[in-house]
Amino acid sequence: MDRSLLFFYGLFIVFVGYYAWKAKKQRVLTSTLWQLATLVISMILASLIAESGTGTWWIIVVVISFALLAGGMILFLGIKFRRGKKQFQATLNIIKSQGAAGLYMLLHDESDQRLDWQVIYLPEQNTLEIGANIYYQKWVLFNKYYLRTLSGRTVYFVPDLLLVEVDLSRNGLYALGMFVRHSKETAESVRHYADAIKSGVNQPWRLVDDDQQQKH
Repeated sequence: MDRSLLFFYGLFIVFVGYYAWKAKKQRVLTSTLWQLATLVISMILASLIAESGTGTWWIIVVVISFALLAGGMILFLGIKFRRGKKQFQATLNIIKSQGAAGLYMLLHDESDQRLDWQVIYLPEQNTLEIGANIYYQKWVLFNKYYLRTLSGRTVYFVPDLLLVEVDLSRNGLYALGMFVRHSKETAESVRHYADAIKSGVNQPWRLVDDDQQQKH
């Protein structure tokens, strides 16, 4: 067998091991499978034109491999975003027709396909809002985390601390179920926000209105 092919097959085995480890640790099976498929295709192309052994051959293999990987990832992310947007709209339609009752349905939805719903709690701005991660973005400390909210906005939150329980004294990003179960106060805030969306009030929920603040 040609030495160049031995090199490629050895490299292929190394990459397979790496991607298998990556898929297990980071739980990105679909993305990893696509990258492996791209690698296999590039290996096949290399085998088909290995006899030429020229610099052009190396350039062609590298360019095609990267083009396949980039194009595939763009297509993959586009499909995921469209699916997330469709799921979000379906849920929004339910909440607009049922209010809080429709929102509470999310708390009992344990399917793997459901969106990741979060409560954006901002006492410093006197507001609360609920959104979903339709971009399938990973949650990382100190990085912008984008959410599509029920009020029709796209907002971002920069987490600076891993919150294991609800803290109403500071800004925070919480899972919907975690926030609702925290207390009667948080459950009521979520209910009022959902009912406001049903009534056509497309804006963040004010935790305390201005008149109440002035009285205190």
